[in-house]
Amino acid sequence: MVTFRPRWLLPFSLGAVALWSAWVAGPIPVLAAALILSLGLEALAVLVAVMSLTIAFPIHYSALYWAAIPPAVFVLRRRALPLALPSLDRREAAAAALLLFALLSNWLLALKPEVSADGLAMHLVIPARVALDHQWTFDVSRFTWAVMPMGGDWAYTAAYLMAGEAAARLLNFGLLAWIAFLLVRLLSRWTSLAWALLLTAVFASSPLVAMVTGSMFVENFWCALVIAALSAVFERRFYAAALLLGAAVASKLGALAFAVAILVLLAVEALRLPGFPWFRTLAASLAIFAALASIPYATAWIVTGNPVFPFLNTTFKSPLYDTTTVFQDNRYKAPLSLSLFYDTVFHTRRYLESFNGGFAFHWLALVVVPLAALRRWTYPAAAAMLITLFCFFAVFSGQSYVRYVYPLLALALIPAAYIRGAAFALSLIALYALNLAFLPAPGGYHRDFTATPLPDERRVIDYMNSRPGAPGVAFLEGNAIGALRGSAVTNSWHSDRFWRALRNVRSADETFALLRKHRAEYVVAFNPESPATPSHTFASELLLRYTDPEFVAGRYYVGKLRSEPQTSLQRFTALPGAHEDSSGTVAYRGAWSRDTQFKEATGGTVTYSERPGDEFLIRFTGVRFTWFFTRASNRGRAQVFIDDQPRGEVNQFAADVQWQSSAVFDGLPPGPHTVRVRILEGFIDLDRFVVE
Repeated sequence: MVTFRPRWLLPFSLGAVALWSAWVAGPIPVLAAALILSLGLEALAVLVAVMSLTIAFPIHYSALYWAAIPPAVFVLRRRALPLALPSLDRREAAAAALLLFALLSNWLLALKPEVSADGLAMHLVIPARVALDHQWTFDVSRFTWAVMPMGGDWAYTAAYLMAGEAAARLLNFGLLAWIAFLLVRLLSRWTSLAWALLLTAVFASSPLVAMVTGSMFVENFWCALVIAALSAVFERRFYAAALLLGAAVASKLGALAFAVAILVLLAVEALRLPGFPWFRTLAASLAIFAALASIPYATAWIVTGNPVFPFLNTTFKSPLYDTTTVFQDNRYKAPLSLSLFYDTVFHTRRYLESFNGGFAFHWLALVVVPLAALRRWTYPAAAAMLITLFCFFAVFSGQSYVRYVYPLLALALIPAAYIRGAAFALSLIALYALNLAFLPAPGGYHRDFTATPLPDERRVIDYMNSRPGAPGVAFLEGNAIGALRGSAVTNSWHSDRFWRALRNVRSADETFALLRKHRAEYVVAFNPESPATPSHTFASELLLRYTDPEFVAGRYYVGKLRSEPQTSLQRFTALPGAHEDSSGTVAYRGAWSRDTQFKEATGGTVTYSERPGDEFLIRFTGVRFTWFFTRASNRGRAQVFIDDQPRGEVNQFAADVQWQSSAVFDGLPPGPHTVRVRILEGFIDLDRFVVE
């Protein structure tokens, strides 16, 4: 098509996308996503603000959105994407083909159902709950994140209310298309259309773009707002820029760094205009920005007493969350240095839940190579580079997480627009190809473009939704509750009160009482027959004694809670062989914790406690019992009993770490026995045990 009919490329591609999307997802989701996108980003920012102010009221029905959005599109039709497509020559069509290939790769991912961890734990939960209740209750006792900024999620909610999950996911892809359109238009101010298309293609090929677009993350939403705001500043539409930046900060706290940088640029632009009422313009712009940006933070303050709940709670001290522990993901906290530019590209797993290479291979080139053309830079290029550097270090000073600097992959293209030459073009094409080769690297949610079977978590949710009465569910593993209709608590910070209480129970009986307190009727845990390691030490005993199995999906087990425990303990006896610390034959009593970070341990896990009096019990059948543990400088002593008879002490102390040390207890008569280990002092751990 590039060779023989370059003018057909864009209309053919758009038509094919519309038809195939309608075939796969259905025409109604395609129509719903197209209508919301046709509002334009400024109107979409206003829609999100209105939803933020009214979402607590039970008025959010599908009919309301179908009645309001189409007329709004008609009124605002001149602000929509241009219907007249540009006529491309062969050179421009070749660059457009590269961009289209990258965009369509992301489009195929967007046609799949949601499978990401964050999507199923939060971003799909929000629209599904609003569709169920017709409002959002801001219930932080159920969801700790219930008052976090949700601007992007409200946009997904609008699409979901109109046509379900498929519409929300197509809207996410549509926002990526908006970003591409904005970038091409912005870059065309300083370079040719062909060069602008090529640079935008490199952005769209990034593995991080695939992660964001293939899942219901909100980065495409606030990135589109940030790019549109920057364009509006250069076009001297200052109030529109403030509106867009306010909506971006109302979607993600991390967008504040971008808003500050672009608002400074807005002030500079206003001052550069001779005779322009810069003070009045700047004051009004800041007022517009603050009005939109403050909505979720004011809501959080009213509901919890902390405007950024649960962050900074050691400062604001909301009684609804721990006031002594800083809420932060310590996995992604790296010291600031210039090496971060290299590390984010080649050691991405340090800065994202991904494989190495999951960010963008052209990122290093965008930051370093334009410096070679410094003399040719103009004011916009210098501004873009300063914004890029400021936002990168500002965001990474708080959290070294590359998804939070997503818009920089687009902003850093502006200085590159001033570089010319075939060598640089070939380098960009090579980086484009390398990006595409690593497209599945971030997260691995989509390993290919074909239909993906529903993950086990979604099969569990579908089963629970088929149960009458929308029963309450306690998730002892994971927090992927998706579109679950019933109430839920999870063994994670998402259900903070339940999570903390679960860590302090001392037995399966206490666990059962806690589940009943939270009105759980079902339990979701790892299947006791699977090799998955449960994170709750009493899970296996709880499932065997207190649940009736109803459904198994891969590694997940769904059991209905009994009113009384099963009295028979025969199933807990360890037969001859090797058993891990996660075995259902081990009964822990006390504050035991399981750690999965030690690869030197057998199976990669050890279970430990340091509280004197805590015990673990193992029933086994054999004549010899071998206990494997770790000797280290923080270890202590434990008393061992077999069949309630003292068998001496085990001292796990050692100056150096000694993995898989052991203590042997033999000379036992054939038959069943019970070994009981009680902590006397220091840390005591169980790595595994062997029965002979």
